[in-house]
Amino acid sequence: MIARATDEEYNRDIGPEAVIATEKANASAEKMMLSMKMLETLAGTLDAKDKYTNGHSMRVAFYSTRLAEELGWDKERVSVLRYEALLHDIGKPFCKTTDENKQDHFYGHPQKSVEIASVVLKRLKVSNELFKKVITLIEIHDKKISLNDESIKFWLRTLGEELFFDLME
Repeated sequence: MIARATDEEYNRDIGPEAVIATEKANASAEKMMLSMKMLETLAGTLDAKDKYTNGHSMRVAFYSTRLAEELGWDKERVSVLRYEALLHDIGKPFCKTTDENKQDHFYGHPQKSVEIASVVLKRLKVSNELFKKVITLIEIHDKKISLNDESIKFWLRTLGEELFFDLME
C-alpha cells in the first residue's frame, strides 16, 4: 500500500515557491473560467434581444474554438479566439436600425463592440497582450481580406506578423 502524504507534508516537501506557483495557477485558471462564464452570460443576454442574433455569439464561440482545437492551436490562442467570438457582436443591439422596408441594419457595430468590449476586458483585468489581440480581432471581424500582394502587405503592417498569421491559419 502506498502511503499518502497530507497536504501539509506535501507542501513542505515541494517547497513554498512551488506551493505559491500552484496556488497562483489555480487562481488564474479559476478567474479565466469565471470570466468566460460571465462573458457567455453577457453575450447570450444581448444576443437574445434580437431574433436574428439570438444564440449567434455562442455558436460562433463554440464552432470557432472547436475548429481551432482540431487544428492543434494551443490553449492561449483558443482563449483569445473564444473571448473575441463572445464579444465580437456585443455592440449590435446598440446599433440596430430598421429601414423603410423593415430591413434591420447594424451599422457601426464593430466600433461599438470595441467600445463595450474594452470596458468589459479592463474590468476583467485581462493582460495587455490579450486585450490588444481581442480588440484588434473585434475591430476587423467584418473586414474582407483580399489575397493580393497589396492587401496582404497592408494587413501585415496593420495587425503585425503574429496576429496576421494567426488569422490566416
